[in-house]
Amino acid sequence: FDLKNKTALVTGAASGIGAAIAQAFARSGAFVDFADREVEGAGGGAAKLRAEGGKTEVVEMDVAPRHFFPIRNSLLFRFKIQKSTNNDLALKSRV
Repeated sequence: FDLKNKTALVTGAASGIGAAIAQAFARSGAFVDFADREVEGAGGGAAKLRAEGGKTEVVEMDVAPRHFFPIRNSLLFRFKIQKSTNNDLALKSRV
């Protein structure tokens, strides 16, 4: 699938399903924000994709409810997402 000119914010991107989602989006052309509380893990995945020509950034983010709900609600509103899961993702056209 083609995600050129899209931006994706993927939480839990340091490992597991989040990392796989972030990699798939980056390889499909999206600019990907790797969001995780473990910056080193997210940074490693982001660096690997940048070496392959991907466009990525690392965002330190703790999605534990007490820390994240105010931020998440703002992001969900900004990206017009109606539902979120543990591995949240947001796609928006890049302006």
